[in-house]
Amino acid sequence: LHHAFPPVGAGSGRKVRELLIRMAELPDIQVDFVTISDQPVYQSRTFGDRITTHHLNVYKTGASRLTAAELFEYQAKSFIFTLRTARKIDYSLIHALGSFPECFTAYAFRGRFPYVLSRLPEDQAVADGMTGGHAEGLNSLVREFARAAARVFDHRRETSALDPARAAAAYGAAYRELLSRRKIRSRRRPTSR
Repeated sequence: LHHAFPPVGAGSGRKVRELLIRMAELPDIQVDFVTISDQPVYQSRTFGDRITTHHLNVYKTGASRLTAAELFEYQAKSFIFTLRTARKIDYSLIHALGSFPECFTAYAFRGRFPYVLSRLPEDQAVADGMTGGHAEGLNSLVREFARAAARVFDHRRETSALDPARAAAAYGAAYRELLSRRKIRSRRRPTSR
């Protein structure tokens, strides 16, 4: 999940695109990537054989950044999209690239799928742009999202501010580790008393 993706996204959107290209090179990873559309309709596109991008019809009004209303609309639509597709596809995990608004959807499904949270530099910029109790409330949510995540990446420290090759390798390793833990748990028989 990430709301910025070319041609809609600027800096982070281009880096996310590069990241998906690198992840397409990983032979054991399959991705359904949920983002916004540059058109007022839903679109689906593919990267190679294993990555599908789902562009939700949250039409950007033209400002360089998404408005609060557009972010809220994306959050609601990404939740509904995930709810519908999770009925058909047994996802192994959810990856939220950024805390807001992506983590709301990942957090909502935490009982069904483990989720990975990537804290991006713009997460702090969102909090910095708020005033008074709003910033503290947002920071409290970020702490809860991080606490509940199966794995948290901090891009300022771990992946060279989203260097695509390094990030894809780190994500691939984390996915494999989480999936192996999930398979081990699912093989265990429930104990009866």
